[in-house]
Amino acid sequence: MKRREKPDSRHFAQMWKHVKKAREAALAECDKQFYDACDLRICEDEKLKTTLEQTYRNLRTDLKRECYFNEAEKKMLDGRKMGAIMCNALMKEKVFCFNEQQALVLLREKKKVYGEDVYKKVEFNKWVANNFFINYKVAYLFSVGLVVETVKERLFRENPALGSALNKKGWMEQYPKEKEIDSFNVSMVLGLGKAGLKGEKLDMFMYALQLYQIEQYTLLALHLAAERAEKTSV
Repeated sequence: MKRREKPDSRHFAQMWKHVKKAREAALAECDKQFYDACDLRICEDEKLKTTLEQTYRNLRTDLKRECYFNEAEKKMLDGRKMGAIMCNALMKEKVFCFNEQQALVLLREKKKVYGEDVYKKVEFNKWVANNFFINYKVAYLFSVGLVVETVKERLFRENPALGSALNKKGWMEQYPKEKEIDSFNVSMVLGLGKAGLKGEKLDMFMYALQLYQIEQYTLLALHLAAERAEKTSV
């Protein structure tokens, strides 16, 4: 007789699918030079999956206690909090491994090449986010991607038209970008990466609030786009 999976295991199996999607997306934007020079490798799936699940469960317990105190066992977490938990777990349990010493050498070389020009610095920071901080990029992409999926599910129930619009968009609404300033996505990855290197603890509750802001900005953009479309069709 086939052994039935526990609900927690089925839940994490879905999370794991999103981890692999985030990993593929990050790898697609990694430079071949970094990949080759630093011997970038994907960590063994089965070992990573096991340790990641245990870390996720421990962090989930921590956040539920922080948010709900004695009611922790009775409460459910929303997509934003689950995204924050897994972001923290992925910062601890890396999906990629690479030669860190060689990566530091390449980082210094790239910094010299890009120089101190403000526009070049933006490009350098983008390189850092896509390469040197690739594991933190996976953590960030996962957290936002999970929020996209949970928001889509809710919208398809409550407002199918907006759900379809978000499904077509495929990602959260991007904040306005200026040439001399890092994009929001790059800034988020840099923030996570610097915190990770310093050994700082991620405040999951505050990170979930950041995901909430991204979600609400996206919902506002979707509503405004729907209103404009309605006006032009009249």
